[in-house]
Formats: sequence, C-alpha cells, structure tokens
Amino acid sequence: MEEQKTELKMIRMSEIESQEVKWLWYPFIPYGKLTIIQGGPGDGKTTLVLNIAAKLSKGESLDSDMNVQEPVNVIYQTAEDGRSGLSDDVEFYKGKIKDMSDRTDLLQEKADDLERVKRYAGAEQIDTIIRKVKEQERTEKQIRRYDRPYGTR
Repeated sequence: MEEQKTELKMIRMSEIESQEVKWLWYPFIPYGKLTIIQGGPGDGKTTLVLNIAAKLSKGESLDSDMNVQEPVNVIYQTAEDGRSGLSDDVEFYKGKIKDMSDRTDLLQEKADDLERVKRYAGAEQIDTIIRKVKEQERTEKQIRRYDRPYGTR
C-alpha cells in the first residue's frame, strides 16, 4: 500500500507583518474581527452583549477602555431559542437592560437565509463573518474526528 503525502501551506512566523489592532473595547473586542462570547447557560452572555449593544446605540461606553465616538445602529441576531421564546426573552432583557434605544433592532432572519441582510449591511462584512464561522466549525469537526482515538473527547 502506497503512503499518501499531504502538503501543508506553511509560513514562517517571522514573515508575518504585524498590524495595528483597533479596539472597540480593549482588550476584548477588536474592530473588524470576529468576537466569540462563550460560557455556560445562565452565565450572562446575552445580558452582556445586549448591554454592549444598548451602550453603543446611545454612543456611550461601558468603561474607559471602550472606544465609542458616536451612537451606532445595532443589529442583534440570536439563534438560541428560535421565535418560540422570543417575546419572553425580550421582556426579560428589557427589565435588565435600561439603556436600549431605538437604534437597536432584532434580526428575524435565519442564519442560512442572509441575502437580504447582505444587501442591507454590505455583503463583504457578512460574507467574511459567515465564512469564518463555517471554517471554524469545519476545523473543530476535523479536530474532534482525530482526537477521539486519544481519549481527549
């Protein structure tokens, strides 16, 4: 049986040019990058994100490390519960988040059906985020497939 060789694209770390990172909230949320907020159920992920959205929509900061120049429009999308628990969730978070402005909208589209969202927000931004998330999911699945024999999962 002939051994298969796999070619890998390699780049030396010394060849990578560093670029200045611009921060929305130093050192947590950089501009132009995908930020993932992770935690267990009930840890406050949604509350944190909605508080950030509320502050941004009013042009305010959570603290001195958040770089906000002016109010911005915010589009929030959730895939947690679908539409069934949406009204309960909205009422719950309205009670916790006092600063929500009229500049914050809830996106009611499915993640798989983003054509109208792309036209609204700009296809480049949405495509980049969706592509990165899908690449991440594929990579995680590949890693899980290989780490099972070693008892790591």
